[in-house]
Amino acid sequence: MPGPQANQTPPAPERTPDEEHAVLTTVYRAMDMAWTGRVADAIRILSSDPGARRQAFACTRLGMLYLETGKPQPALDAFARALAALPDHADALCNRGVALQRLGRLDEALAAYDATLRLEPANVMAHFNRGNVLRLMNRLPEAEAALARAAALAPKFAEAHFNRGVLLLMLRRPDAALAPLDAALALRPGVADIVQARAAALQALGRPVTPPPPGRPPPPPPQGSEAAVGRGRILVELGRYDEALNLAGRIPRQGPAGAAVEMVRAAALWHLGRIEEAVAAGEAALRLDPGNAELHEEFAYYCLKLGDLARGLQEYEFRLERPHMRLRVLAQNAPLWRGEDLAGKAVLVLPEQGHGDTLQFVRYLAPLAERGARVTAVVQPALLTLLKSSPLPVTWTTEIPADGHDYYVPLLSLAERFGTRLDTIPAEVPYLAADREKASAWADRLGDEGFKVGIAWQGNPNHPADHLRSIALRHYAPLVAVPGVRLVSLQALRGLTQLGKLPAGMAVEDLGPRISDNPEGMAEIAAVMANLDLVVTSDTSIAHLAGALGRPVWLALVADPDWRWMRERGESPWYPTMRLFRQKKPGDWVPVFGEIAAALPAHMAERSPARLA
Repeated sequence: MPGPQANQTPPAPERTPDEEHAVLTTVYRAMDMAWTGRVADAIRILSSDPGARRQAFACTRLGMLYLETGKPQPALDAFARALAALPDHADALCNRGVALQRLGRLDEALAAYDATLRLEPANVMAHFNRGNVLRLMNRLPEAEAALARAAALAPKFAEAHFNRGVLLLMLRRPDAALAPLDAALALRPGVADIVQARAAALQALGRPVTPPPPGRPPPPPPQGSEAAVGRGRILVELGRYDEALNLAGRIPRQGPAGAAVEMVRAAALWHLGRIEEAVAAGEAALRLDPGNAELHEEFAYYCLKLGDLARGLQEYEFRLERPHMRLRVLAQNAPLWRGEDLAGKAVLVLPEQGHGDTLQFVRYLAPLAERGARVTAVVQPALLTLLKSSPLPVTWTTEIPADGHDYYVPLLSLAERFGTRLDTIPAEVPYLAADREKASAWADRLGDEGFKVGIAWQGNPNHPADHLRSIALRHYAPLVAVPGVRLVSLQALRGLTQLGKLPAGMAVEDLGPRISDNPEGMAEIAAVMANLDLVVTSDTSIAHLAGALGRPVWLALVADPDWRWMRERGESPWYPTMRLFRQKKPGDWVPVFGEIAAALPAHMAERSPARLA
C-alpha cells in the first residue's frame, strides 16, 4: 500500500514574518530541549503547536526527532507536512528518504534521494544515503558511484570512503578499494572495521597485510563537547548569549572538537558586543583545526563585517572547499583563475548563492574584460533579461558550459583576485540599466503624482536567515503618514497576502501580475525603479538591484546583518546611493521605521520628481 505523499496535506496559508519568527523560536526551544535529553518534551511542543505543524523547518525537525527515537512512520508523516508547506525543502526530502529506508520501502527512498539531488546536486547526505540504498537493492556499480560522489564532495567524510571501499571489495576490485580505505583510516585511525576491510583488500591482491599508513589518532573529543556545541549554537539562535558562553566555557578546548566550541564562543561574544574577544576566539578555532573550511568561512564573516577585506576575502576563499562549491569545482575541465594573464583567454564566471550576490558582484566583470578576457557569466534565470541589457562586455547564460574556456572563477572570488579593500571597491554606479522601453511604459502607468516610494518586505523563505530580514508589511505604515508619499509595492511571488491585511489608513499600490508574478524577473522591477523617487526595503536583493541601478535606496537592517553591510555604518561602500537604517535591538523594527519616516521630509525636499534612468 503506498505511503503518504507530500501533496495529500493541503497547502498551508501564508504566514506573516512575525508569525514565522514565533514558530522558529518554538523550534529552537525544542532543539534546546532535545540537546539536553528532553526529546519527548521537544516532540510534544513541536507536534502540538499549530503554527509549527504547518511550517517546513519545524516539521522537518520534528521528523528528525522521531527518527532519533526509532519512529519512522510518524517521521514520515512529519516530512509529508514539511513538503506540503514547502515542496522544495531538500532537508525534508532527504530525511523522508531515511524514514522510507527504515520502513523497508527502498524504491520510494531512492526516489526521495533522487528528488533531493535534483534540488541540491551537492547534497552530500543524499549521495551517501542513495549509495547505501542502492547497495541494499544489489545495484552495486551505481551504489559505488554515488558513494564516490559523496566522498569527492566531502573529503573528510570517513563513512563515505569506508562504505565505498567495502563496495569495491564486493565488486571484486580490491586494487581500487585500497585508496578509499586508506582515506577512511587516515580520518579514523585504528577503527577495527576499516583495518579489517583493508586487510581483506591486501589479501585479495596476494600482498602481505602491512600496517595501515602511519597516522596519529586525533585526541578524543572532550566529554560532552559535541552536545555542548550543538546546544551552544541553539542558545545563540535563541539570543541566550550568556548561557551559550557559559556552556562553552565549561568544555576543554582541544583539537577539532575544541575548535567548534571556540566558534560558539565567538558567536556569543560577537552578539554581546565583545568584538575583540570574538575575533580572538575565531583565531583560536583556526589554530585548533586549521584545515576546517567551514571554520575559515565562518571566521571570514567576522573580518568582513569589521571592514578587514584583505583578511576576510582571503579566508572566504575556503568556501570553495565546501560541498556546494566543490561540485562545481570538480565539474570544471579548465583550471581556476588565480590572477594569471588573461589576454586572449576565455574565462567562465560561475554564479553563487542568491540574486543579490550576483547583482553586487557583476561589477567585477568589466575589469575582468579589461584584462583582455572573453567573459562568459552564468547567472540565475530571473536576472538574465536584466543583465543582457546591461552595458557590461559579457556573454550571459543560465547553463554552465562543459568546456570552451581557458579558466573558470566563482563570481565572488573576483573581489579577492582584484585585491579589493574598502577604499578600492569599484563603486561607480549605475553599472546596470533598466530597459528604456519598459521604463517608459511604467512611467505612463505610474504618472507624476506624489513622491513615489517603492517597498519590498519579504525575501526568499529558503534563506536560512529569512525570518530576520523579512518583516511584516505593517511596519511600513509610518511612511504613509508623511504628506505626499505614495507607497508602491515591488514585492514579487511571496508576501503578497499582506496587501489585503493593511492597518487602517495605510495604502500600498499593487502593480499587478507583471510585478507580483514577475514574468521578466528583475528586469521588470528595474523598469519600475527607474520611475521611483526612493526604494525602501528589508529584502536585500531589491536593495542590491536599486544600488546597481544607481537609484536612491534605504535598507532596513537587522541588528547583526550580513557581512556586506558591516557594522554601525549609515552608508554602504558598495553603493553610493544607499543609506542604512539598523535595528538597535534584535527584532525591534518600530524605531527603524520611525527613523526612516523622520528622515523622509528632508530627502523629499532635496529630490526632484523621478526621471527615467
